[in-house]
Amino acid sequence: MKKADYSIASIEEREGIVHILQRNINSMIAQKKVKNEAKLRQIVAELCVRVTAGEIFTGKDFEKLVSIFNQEPPG
Repeated sequence: MKKADYSIASIEEREGIVHILQRNINSMIAQKKVKNEAKLRQIVAELCVRVTAGEIFTGKDFEKLVSIFNQEPPG
């Protein structure tokens, strides 16, 4: 099973991930790759809180992270 484990990441590493997520959604919005900007911002805000808390992501949540890292809207 694929997973992203932020429980072992340092605070600085987690902050870096949050920064990347926020930068990528801003880029997707600027490039008009998304239909519902508010929903995407809500999804990313929730993911950022969970990354900061050091959660482990699997399943659909993992896929959302990968999509955003690849600058593709999560499906």
